[in-house]
This record gives sequence, C-alpha cells and structure tokens, in this order.
Amino acid sequence: VSQSRYDSGVVSNSVVISRQRRLNCFFEIRQDGDKAQIVARGTAGLNAIIELPDAPIRGWRVVNNVLYVVAGLSLCKVLSNLSSSIVGTFDPNSTGLVSMADNAVQLLIADGAAGYVYTIVTGSYAQSALNTAGSFGKIADANFPNGTNSVTFQNGFGIAAKPNTRQFYQSGFYDFTNWTSALSLPIFGTKDDGSDNLP
Repeated sequence: VSQSRYDSGVVSNSVVISRQRRLNCFFEIRQDGDKAQIVARGTAGLNAIIELPDAPIRGWRVVNNVLYVVAGLSLCKVLSNLSSSIVGTFDPNSTGLVSMADNAVQLLIADGAAGYVYTIVTGSYAQSALNTAGSFGKIADANFPNGTNSVTFQNGFGIAAKPNTRQFYQSGFYDFTNWTSALSLPIFGTKDDGSDNLP
C-alpha cells in the first residue's frame, strides 16, 4: 500500500488511505521549507520488556528461535519467555559492533580483534574445549583472521574477511573452530570482481 507524501504514520479509518503504523516514533511535518519536509522523531517505548545485565548492545542474532545478544562484554541468551542468561564473556578489550553468523549448531562472533564460538549443539569440533553445547570461547586456530569484523556462513562453511585486504578465509565444514585444511594450511581465497577491499 502506498503512503501519501504527508501521511502522519497512523493507520487511517480507511486502510486504502494508509495502513502504515509507526512504533516508538512520530512524523513531524516541517512547514518552513526545510530540506526534509517530513521528519521521523523517535520516542521512548512505553513498556520495558527486558533489561540485559550489560550494555551497550553490540549485535544480535536469532538461531533456532533463541536470541543471542552481545551486550557489553557479555553474550546473552534470550528465550521466547524473555528470560535471559549470560552464556559467555569477551576479553576486556573487546569493544564496538560485532559481526555474527551461525550454522545452526555453532554461533560465530567476530569483534574486530578476535573470533569467538558459542556451541549450540554438542559435536566433535577441532577445538575440543568447545565440543559441548553451551561452551563459549575464543577461536584458537592461528589461521583464523583475527582482526576481522565481517563473518558469514555459506554452504556449510564459515567465511571471514581478512582486514584491509581482498582475502577471505574459510572454516571447516560445519566447524567454526577449524580454519586449517587437512594439509595444515589456511583455506582462503581472493575477491576478484573489484579492486576494493572486503569490509
């Protein structure tokens, strides 16, 4: 449904006019010819539904209907009933936004300094200290590109960008703790569709 230029962001009595609904914000229509004729202004929420033990929120990801939030130096697990618990703690020098990916059995987190893994499902991983569900720790494999702040998951493999390069590194199959091939070499490739570096 299209929205008129001067729509207030409130559902109209006739949904043909507008079905738009704004949450925790309102539109201010500027009458004095500013560059922006309509400005969305934020408002505080009415009800606090959950408060995490640490701040600020640095990233989050939903895996198997569970919300994982990096808040301050804590990895928090939030269930659908809004109960939360701390399941991991980052190094004291960990700051800024994080990048997160999952393969449904492990959660991969990069904070721009190191990589971390939270084990969701018990398995047999290269880093045996992280074999049990609920384990959290730093990636020990020397071939993980520490310093990355860009990770993703594709076709069974974790992928991490090497900072300030066009190179990306690949994890073992469904194992974010393993970044070394059977030949004891790193598994990496180079982006060749442009000269710019990976983010």
